[in-house]
Amino acid sequence: MELTATANITKIGDEYFMPIDADLLKALECAVGNAVEFTVEGNRLIITRHCAE
Repeated sequence: MELTATANITKIGDEYFMPIDADLLKALECAVGNAVEFTVEGNRLIITRHCAE
């Protein structure tokens, strides 16, 4: 199974802010102990992890 989650990144001054939604949290939890692919496209952070459900 491939799980992909995206989030908008907001920059205020020198700090970056990213909301965590259910899909993003699931992707992060799935990634524990395994490799995760992080991709940034413009203001989007894409986290991809191949895992069994």
